Amino acid sequence: MWVSASEKSLRERIVSAGSDPLEASIAARYRHGLDIEIPALSERVFVSTAAKGLFPSHFAVRQPVLEALLQKPVGSHLWIRTDSQDRTAPDALTLSYRTFDLYLPDNLTGTPDPKRLVSRSRVLRSTLLLIASSGGLDPFTAMFSDTWEHRGAFASSGKTSDSILGLLGKGAGSTPSGDDMLVGAAAVCTLFKNAEGSVSDIAASWLSALSCCEPRFPALTTLMSTGYLKAALQGRFGSHLIALLKCLSLPSNRSLYATVLRVKKHGNTSGLDTLAGVTLACRMIGRALQK
Repeated sequence: MWVSASEKSLRERIVSAGSDPLEASIAARYRHGLDIEIPALSERVFVSTAAKGLFPSHFAVRQPVLEALLQKPVGSHLWIRTDSQDRTAPDALTLSYRTFDLYLPDNLTGTPDPKRLVSRSRVLRSTLLLIASSGGLDPFTAMFSDTWEHRGAFASSGKTSDSILGLLGKGAGSTPSGDDMLVGAAAVCTLFKNAEGSVSDIAASWLSALSCCEPRFPALTTLMSTGYLKAALQGRFGSHLIALLKCLSLPSNRSLYATVLRVKKHGNTSGLDTLAGVTLACRMIGRALQK
């Protein structure tokens, strides 16, 4: 079976593992994709078509390949190959040379405009409240209040790391809601860590607090979420989230609603939780601007 494209850094890690083929197994199945676990890398890889977007640690495959994999039971053994031998074998996934890069583009991180982002984020918040009442945790009205129990995870203070640890792993699913929110916030902070003035300090400080929590990721959340959080600390995000940041950076709101709906469709509540994290991080940046 042929993998049409792989995330660039994932393919590089597979090649660096020094074993070809590399042992793997099916860890979970979903309606539109599956997770495979690669013990040599201590991580899970998401396998799906490219129709739902591209993600860190992702193999993009054609629909017939995905359907063949979804017919296999959880626990089925697989081999990951980087050469073209036996690419039609039913228990082998052969990687093509085609890759995709999921770092935030330079035209976003080069000259970010925090005032514009905060202005757009108000529209984002209104849109989010319009299309859903909550994500995977509490109602959005509670999450956006100053009395929410996890509000400290989206603030810059000496206790931010402790608050982040309290949110890690909260919620159900292969990527719990709290983790999706943190990934959304990390995308906003990555966008502004090189900005000028207090905004840069706030963004860099928040990312540092998240980085301090990295050794605790495996104990507090799922293997898939751990991979996404580590990718976020490296500046790698899903294509749907990158598209949202691009849209929020535009002077017009014309395409914002459609972009928000595309993010919302990701997972059961993952998209909504990511949108909430983006909104909360934008509020944190906005308060830094007010000071």
